[in-house]
Amino acid sequence: MLRRAVLIWLCIVPVAIINGLVRDLMLVPMLGDPVARAVSCLALAGAVLLIARASIRWIAARYLVTARKFPQLKDEIAENLRFLPPFTWSRPCSYDGRRLHMSRRIGVLALASIIALSWLSLSATSSAPLPTTPEDDLLRNATLVFERAVDPGAAAIPASVLIRARAIAVFPRSARYGSGYSGRGVLSARGANPSYWTPPAVIAFEGTVPLDLESDAVDFVLVAQTPRGLDYLIQPQFVSPVVLPIVPGALGQDTRVRLDADLLGYMQFGDYFAGITIRDWSIREMRDANARLYGRPYSTEDIVRGVGFFHLPPAARSWRGAIAAYFREMS
Repeated sequence: MLRRAVLIWLCIVPVAIINGLVRDLMLVPMLGDPVARAVSCLALAGAVLLIARASIRWIAARYLVTARKFPQLKDEIAENLRFLPPFTWSRPCSYDGRRLHMSRRIGVLALASIIALSWLSLSATSSAPLPTTPEDDLLRNATLVFERAVDPGAAAIPASVLIRARAIAVFPRSARYGSGYSGRGVLSARGANPSYWTPPAVIAFEGTVPLDLESDAVDFVLVAQTPRGLDYLIQPQFVSPVVLPIVPGALGQDTRVRLDADLLGYMQFGDYFAGITIRDWSIREMRDANARLYGRPYSTEDIVRGVGFFHLPPAARSWRGAIAAYFREMS
């Protein structure tokens, strides 16, 4: 009997793993983390209950309860289940359907308790305000910058550029230092499906522009057109004095697109949006910021290459959803 019970437990383990994968990859993006966890909890409880019911005869348990050997256990169980319809304890006997009837009642009671606790947990997490982190603000600002940059009503980044994009990085409110700017931003890369983009990774940026702007904070958008351009963005730290400058990206639908460029640069300041040359630039990953987003200090490459599973906070889902929505409309 013990051997069969262990085998059933080993069957429950992959069910729990699959349940977690479905929650992380499907339910969390659609329902949000609190709701997805509640649904996942109910689904797993139901699956375990079905496995237990289907296998209880195969286990061939010899006794349901050995009341003669454990009189105190008998009294305690009877006291805790006093609100159930009365039942009679009998001498130890072979397993049969009549004793299964009582076990079904207990199973129903356990499932009802799980549902009630899951509902209370869901209500508590839904009503409690989620803490705001600097990464949440960064992602919200980056999403707004992206939506303005791809607005068809403005002379912004044309579809002919974005259709070739292998990665998009946005650095909102980059601060001025001398002739250059620096700031934090987020990066997502295109997956196998044009409308699928990876979760965002937080990266840092520095670079100089050949303009003397009065603005102390501007928004930058970088578009990687080639595999090498993507590699530039995902390296832990890329600083090279001989690297070619980032070339200005095309604007509107009538501007010629530089097909030979690894990276295209755009800058937004005030109501203006322009393609811009960026020199002496560098990219650096920020594992500490990724740890605040995902609970682990993932590298940029880990996130872009799909290593690990990510619970996306609402701001990250909005960022990725904005990019995916744009490409769905294009198709």
